Amino acid sequence: MIKTITIENFMSHRATRLELAPGVTVITGPNNIGKSAVVEGVRSLVHNPSPKHSIRHGARQALVRLELDSGEIIEWVRSEKTAYYRLVRPAGDGPEQAPEVEEYRKLGQSVPQDIMALLRLGRVETESGDLDIHIGNQREPIFLLNSPGSHAASFFAASTEAEYLLRMRQALKSRVDFAKAATKALAGECQSLERDLLRFAPLDDLGSEMELAEKSHELLRQNHQALPELARFLEILGIQEELVLRQRQSAHLLAAVQPPPGLHEVAGLEAWLKEWHKRAAQRNLAAGQSRALAPLNDPPALQDADALAHL
Repeated sequence: MIKTITIENFMSHRATRLELAPGVTVITGPNNIGKSAVVEGVRSLVHNPSPKHSIRHGARQALVRLELDSGEIIEWVRSEKTAYYRLVRPAGDGPEQAPEVEEYRKLGQSVPQDIMALLRLGRVETESGDLDIHIGNQREPIFLLNSPGSHAASFFAASTEAEYLLRMRQALKSRVDFAKAATKALAGECQSLERDLLRFAPLDDLGSEMELAEKSHELLRQNHQALPELARFLEILGIQEELVLRQRQSAHLLAAVQPPPGLHEVAGLEAWLKEWHKRAAQRNLAAGQSRALAPLNDPPALQDADALAHL
């Protein structure tokens, strides 16, 4: 069921959005305000007509968008040279997922089957031709009133229960044939999958291998955590080894050294050293006096004092 109709740059509509009621929606108003353009927009989206007069004057393209109550959005975009459809499907995993967008181009005047299946507004095929029973033209009388009696008879014949049952039978036969073909295809696919599964038979032992791998991983993790402490221990061990090597070298050198001589009484030596220090002090004093008297002249020569004594 159509929930919303949006028309942009289509005939007299620049941007129009209509919210349809759950039941019947009636559009009323004066002439030439765009009521028929709304119906013509829906018709264009359903039948994809070829005329280009539907584009609003001055616009590059026209757009008709239908939002269905099931969540799909169908857009029909008409430009001067071509028309294309855009189908937006809601994401199945939830509203936070991005919707699926698909475009149908290079269609000519045809309508994609996906669009027709969603809209369910296609023409009804009868023996006298196909009839549009969903969208009426305001230039023509009410449905079938201006049609020949053969058309009306064909339509009502196509609407009888017999015709409906025949169509159901044909649809059921098609579904059965499709189911048989799908069953055959699935059987072949099952055989192929069984052959593929045989290649994975060694996976039965994968549990024990995984358990062993997890234990190895845990051991590696613990060793990895202990690496800094081990590095510090190795550093200290290297320093200690270097000290031991030095001590061994010192011990090797000291092994060749003779033991010191025995100690003797040093009391006489101490008295001698004290006397030596005293004599050294006197010598230093005499040296100082000698340096002080060095600049003086020698005394005059002595004369014979006997004559003087006699005098």
